[in-house]
Amino acid sequence: MVLDVIESQKSLSMRLSELLRYAHTRHQWPPEPAGTPFMKALSIRQPWAWLIVNGYKDIENRTWSTEFRGKVYVHAGRKIKSGDFPEQRDHIEQSGIFLPEEPPLGAIVGEVTIIDCVDSSSSPWFCGPYGFLLSEPTDYEVPILYRDQLGLFEVDESEVQNLRTY
Repeated sequence: MVLDVIESQKSLSMRLSELLRYAHTRHQWPPEPAGTPFMKALSIRQPWAWLIVNGYKDIENRTWSTEFRGKVYVHAGRKIKSGDFPEQRDHIEQSGIFLPEEPPLGAIVGEVTIIDCVDSSSSPWFCGPYGFLLSEPTDYEVPILYRDQLGLFEVDESEVQNLRTY
């Protein structure tokens, strides 16, 4: 009787194994979702965020480097610090760039692609020690209110897409 139970378990185990093998080799498992539901974001003070998404500023200065390459949301921080980077502010005025009087704050204002991280650059916007080289800027006509964080942070894309529809 004990042998019958053992044989029955072996038989059941073999059948289960065969069924799993069949299911694995004959049928497609549900595909993994393409990509990830999250996108990186970078919080940047105004007016720099506006300059980036409008295609004027091609590099973002940081004290830290990154290996990340790819598209990121540009988040405008909640505060403006008018004493920042006087030489770059002079460059803005000399270039004839007209900044908005009240740029959006505390919101995702567009997207850009980080294509490299450098420690030197001939860009008039570079003041280091590191600079994220940027391309493909996109300005959002309607900013999306969103909380900011330090560094590169993850944003739930479905949440942003839902907010964009209002």
